[in-house]
Amino acid sequence: LNTYLYVVLTFLIMGGIFVIDERFKLMFKIMGMGMVGVGILILLFLVELGLVYALQNIDNENIVASHAVWISLISILGFLITTSIYFGAISGVLYQAIVLTILVTVVTGYIGYYYGDKLISVDFERYLTYALIAYVITYVVGSFLVKDTESFFYVMAAIGLVIFVLLLLAYNKNIRKRAAECTVPNYPKESFGLIIKIVNVLQQLLRLLGKGKGRGRK
Repeated sequence: LNTYLYVVLTFLIMGGIFVIDERFKLMFKIMGMGMVGVGILILLFLVELGLVYALQNIDNENIVASHAVWISLISILGFLITTSIYFGAISGVLYQAIVLTILVTVVTGYIGYYYGDKLISVDFERYLTYALIAYVITYVVGSFLVKDTESFFYVMAAIGLVIFVLLLLAYNKNIRKRAAECTVPNYPKESFGLIIKIVNVLQQLLRLLGKGKGRGRK
């Protein structure tokens, strides 16, 4: 329950970051700085990776450090995904994507937590991680090789959505397993595993709905 409450708190914080960015147009200013702006975004991404590593390796008993890293991590993540949020708002699919993401999160959470042991008998999360690595490689390579990039990105968004939905299902199953074995809980670390998957589900839905709407107009 505490892990899920941390997830709710995360998206409230991210919502606040988006409101602040909308007020001051920070992301637009950075993107308008050319190569300097690109460098800033790359630096933020590298800092984000460093914070992920730090969160995973902090001692569970070091509550203050865990929360400090977690807040920094979700703050930067919230800022980095503002471009996706703006894309959804401009495309007119933002609220649809948010509602669908909430539904996916609730359904996979319920099924994974209560019925995951019956549905998933193997280390499903490990195989999905391999699938995710293959997906990223295909996405990067295909971006340079495929001629019909619009169709390619649409298909890849659909495949990505399936992978992340299944990852959510597997992760919720493992939350129950880890809760039974837990001696010192680390809610920031546990919740971030869910957060990053939910964010990716939202981004894939924004791409699918946005591109789908564009195709419908054609």
